[in-house]
Amino acid sequence: MRDVGLDYLKLIMSIMVVGIHVGFLSYHDHLLSSVFAQGLFRIAVPVFFIINGFYLYETFVNNKESKVFSYLLGLFLIWQFVYSYFYIGLAAENFGSFLLTFLMGYNHLWYISALIVGVVFVRFVSGFSTRRLTTIALCLFVVGCFMQYGDVYGFIPFESGYLYYRNALFMAFPFLIIGFLFRRFEKQGGQLFQVTWLHLIVACALIMLESVLNFQYHGEIKGYDIPFCLIVTAPIVFLFFYQKFPKRQSTLSKDIATYSTGIYLIHPWFNYFIHTQNMPHGTLTKFLLSSCLSALTVYLFLLCQKTIRSFANTQEVAK
Repeated sequence: MRDVGLDYLKLIMSIMVVGIHVGFLSYHDHLLSSVFAQGLFRIAVPVFFIINGFYLYETFVNNKESKVFSYLLGLFLIWQFVYSYFYIGLAAENFGSFLLTFLMGYNHLWYISALIVGVVFVRFVSGFSTRRLTTIALCLFVVGCFMQYGDVYGFIPFESGYLYYRNALFMAFPFLIIGFLFRRFEKQGGQLFQVTWLHLIVACALIMLESVLNFQYHGEIKGYDIPFCLIVTAPIVFLFFYQKFPKRQSTLSKDIATYSTGIYLIHPWFNYFIHTQNMPHGTLTKFLLSSCLSALTVYLFLLCQKTIRSFANTQEVAK
């Protein structure tokens, strides 16, 4: 049985990540771009972490931590190799920057490295009480958010500031804990807060309003990895999709989950390819092209996979 709603949610979030990386609509309208690329779309990665944390409960109960850790580490190393073209030159120019990129992940791959470390953190505290875990999550999120606002607004300037707060401790860990607590509470017989359309609309409006206020202050687009309203909006979006779609056996849902992962992992290559064609950054066309080409690549992968399986089954029957 699959959580169909979460599969659909992951696909939407992966497309939002594409939007962030192409500067969605920034070529057309800076305010709209801030509302989406620096506002609403910023729920994507925290929602991914909540989903990861949600399934960690069973991982820990079934003592499969080492299997998950090995899988994530392998995934990280494989995709670091795939994107090594973009950072391998740093080894000769600035070995410190190369080592940092290799350990923390190139571009979007920081998510996987943060997830690996975050899983270790959550395992260490998984036996803590709900109140204690909630306090830890909120405190870490607030500290990370404060550091980011301090960096962007200039009252706590950091060099390469995002590295200090967009990481396993201040971003992955808090949202992994939220997902873990949701699942643990449910498995212990609790009833999760029932999210309605009104809750969803208000939560999304809050993070969009925050982005509007930030844009009005700066007068230009500024990057925000951890908007303050994330701590409200991301959990509500997760709960809405989890609750609105019943569990069921679904091959389509499984394929959708594959599309989500594939689009997230492969889209920077298409962003780069489109950039080499001199297409302006932030155009709607660039966003659509990157999303569609990434989805097409996943479709071809699934088609090849199914063809190989069909051929293998045919050979087995022939024997």
